Amino acid sequence: MKSPAKLAFEAILLAAVIVAMLATPLLAEAAHHGDGPPTLEEFDGNGDGFLSEDEFNTGRDERHAMMAEKGHPMKGMANAPTFADFDTNGDGQLSADEFSSGHEMHMRAMHGEQHGGKHDGKKRHATFEEMDLNGDGCIDRAEMDAHHAAEQAGHH
Repeated sequence: MKSPAKLAFEAILLAAVIVAMLATPLLAEAAHHGDGPPTLEEFDGNGDGFLSEDEFNTGRDERHAMMAEKGHPMKGMANAPTFADFDTNGDGQLSADEFSSGHEMHMRAMHGEQHGGKHDGKKRHATFEEMDLNGDGCIDRAEMDAHHAAEQAGHH
């Protein structure tokens, strides 16, 4: 006869295995459909490891529709990079590296636009000394507010 402690341990272990088995497909589905950066595999309709322009456009359209359904509409679509922007070697298909690099370039550009304009993908951060307007070694609320106002005006 098994001890009560061993029976309890086995019951907990069995419950944990069941929960893990049930959660795995849900986590995989979330990772595959719009949560996080897109992957080439997500867009690769024929599974050849490359994206044609049609696959790129179809995958992008499906991702945007899914994000909109979740209440996360994609902003700035008029300025979104095209297939040609991603296809850096001009061979008419995207490799995994081109797809990843193109996505990173787009995200850097979008981040720059959201913070006062394009900065070649890099946002310049104010130094402590620039924010410490009175030079007292502390940044108080007024100095922080002045910094945020300057950022909004595009004068960092």
